[in-house]
Amino acid sequence: RGLEKSGTLEDAVDVADSYGSIKNPLVKKLIDQEIEKNLLQAREKREKRAIAIYDILQIIFQSSQDSSIDVSAKLNIPPVYRVNYKDLLDDSGRIVQQVFFYGDQDGKESYANFMTMFTGADWKVKRNAEWVEIKSTKGKPVFIYANLPLDYEKGLDSIAQTHLRQYLEKNNLEPGITIHRGHSYWVGSTIRNLPPSSKIVILGSCGGFHNLDDVLKTCPDAHIISSKEVGTRIINEPILKAINDDVKEGKDIEWLPIWKDLATQFPTGDAKERFDNYIPPYRNLGALFIKAYTKQMGSME
Repeated sequence: RGLEKSGTLEDAVDVADSYGSIKNPLVKKLIDQEIEKNLLQAREKREKRAIAIYDILQIIFQSSQDSSIDVSAKLNIPPVYRVNYKDLLDDSGRIVQQVFFYGDQDGKESYANFMTMFTGADWKVKRNAEWVEIKSTKGKPVFIYANLPLDYEKGLDSIAQTHLRQYLEKNNLEPGITIHRGHSYWVGSTIRNLPPSSKIVILGSCGGFHNLDDVLKTCPDAHIISSKEVGTRIINEPILKAINDDVKEGKDIEWLPIWKDLATQFPTGDAKERFDNYIPPYRNLGALFIKAYTKQMGSME
């Protein structure tokens, strides 16, 4: 109740985020009833902000339980279950990805693990002093740029990221996909340097789930993959591989089949628990709420 009284959207986003984690149908029913009650009151009082908040929450919650509801059409936001291949392309018809690494021990291990995905004949790898360039040799052109995890105490990782960004801008390479690798205390740095062209943003860090609003301020239509708790490379790499496999074939990114296939790779135990903490874009209810609210309130002004 009273979500419209806050000067920010934080409370409403918290409600949206929490709903997806609730398993008890009676609790969900109670929330649905409260949303309906508050929406009716807002309409009686003609309170524009309150109507927007509760109307969006109601649509999002209904769609999360009924897949026949076209949430993107109802909320006038881009599709939530798919990213079109053509929307990821830069002006030269390439899929460009930028990966942010940091120079602590975790970052070095994460980088080493990441690079094992590109040892086959499908990829050509070129290194310089500050970053690595990975290009597909088969299928559609996919260019991946990742800064090296250089000494963070000297700020060399940050300098490498700056030089890489300048290189990308100079060569008109616009990332459609951006990936953060590293502990949660580095994610703010990645978001500050987030390319506005990003259509998919992967926050492969602990608690990346809590940075949705900051991402959407720079990339308002981005599809965000994040973890509610512990981010781990045993989950990150399969996600990246699934995306790369599709874009190399020129396919749209279809989240439902990708997530269904990924779930079969982590059927039990600790790996399943970790995977279940990763939130795909169509289940990122907080992000959907922010997108819809921004769109709806903007159209009213």
